[in-house]
Amino acid sequence: MLSTLCALGLLVRDREVTREALEQMYREIGQSPPEEETTALLLLCRAFEEAGRQAKKTVAGPELGVLTDGIDALATRLAALERRIASLEGPAAPETGKEAANHDPGVPKRGEQSPDPQSPDPQPPDPELPGWYVYGIVELPPDAPVPALGPGIEDKPVELLRTTAELAAVTHPCKALPYASDDPDLVKSWVEAHNAVLMDCVDKFPAVVPLAFNTILCDRRSENGGGVVLEWLREETVPMLRRIERVRGRKEYGVQAFWNPRRLAEELLSQDTEIASIREGIQGKPPGTAYLLREKLERVIQSRLESLAEKRHREFTAHLRGCSVDLRVEANKRAEGELQMIGNWSCLVHPDRVEALESVYSAIRGIPGYDARLTGPWPPYSFVG
Repeated sequence: MLSTLCALGLLVRDREVTREALEQMYREIGQSPPEEETTALLLLCRAFEEAGRQAKKTVAGPELGVLTDGIDALATRLAALERRIASLEGPAAPETGKEAANHDPGVPKRGEQSPDPQSPDPQPPDPELPGWYVYGIVELPPDAPVPALGPGIEDKPVELLRTTAELAAVTHPCKALPYASDDPDLVKSWVEAHNAVLMDCVDKFPAVVPLAFNTILCDRRSENGGGVVLEWLREETVPMLRRIERVRGRKEYGVQAFWNPRRLAEELLSQDTEIASIREGIQGKPPGTAYLLREKLERVIQSRLESLAEKRHREFTAHLRGCSVDLRVEANKRAEGELQMIGNWSCLVHPDRVEALESVYSAIRGIPGYDARLTGPWPPYSFVG
């Protein structure tokens, strides 16, 4: 404690804190300078001096108009904000053909099946047995004409295997092995072909329940000609009809909201009174004090941005829910460049509400410092679990 008072006495006199100066201060008050305490205090003063030098580097201009390095550090801290926003509502949905076709990360690895709660139980692959690749299930009344569908994966002809319960499986015969390759472009082409078949179905059937990429049933009774698919579908008739009812006449859209945290932080620097007061208080302060005030400034800005992000997320969610039959909040993903994703939603939308959805999307884009992306329509991947 005595060493600290001696150091403060030196600072008040605008003298450098050195060992010799500290020992002189001790003598002036009639004390003997302790070696260990003096050494520790000198090390502490050196640390504060270094912190002060670093703080000065972050100040752009004598008027303290822009804290460039400080904002860069804040943008790095905002990575934690993504995780907080992502946890606002619910877990992330499993990756589906929608994400793969939209060129997002998460295309299934070679030989990997995407998780899908309504898919048949996985069966061990057997290259010696035939299999049936199932794209999805469609609603097909007994008296309805059977529309022609385009080619599937590797240009395989797509077939409809129908039951008596107004359901049909969209499928093609294959080996009882998953589609697997070390070539990511080839895997991507398979996933896109899977999604293209389902998009074709969305346009031609009242309702579609999409299944995950690489959903393959092993037909151990090959003479049945797809009997394993029909057997599974008959067992799943009741839950499948519930899913059909839920998505009939509706399509899925994806909405993602972004903001530029650097731009918004700069706006806070000029508009927020508390932040302006802290900035002004840094001017003329000793290096150590300036460093501590700069740390406080970053914390206040981050807190303001977190509150604003949560507020915007709630607002956008409420607007999107108002034009959706159902809505699912997904996990945020890393964005490109200076933008940061602050919201990611899957929306199940009736055709007469698509215009309202587009209006919400346009409104988000119209806010300074924000952007948005609207994708779809898609098969209702997120709403058939």
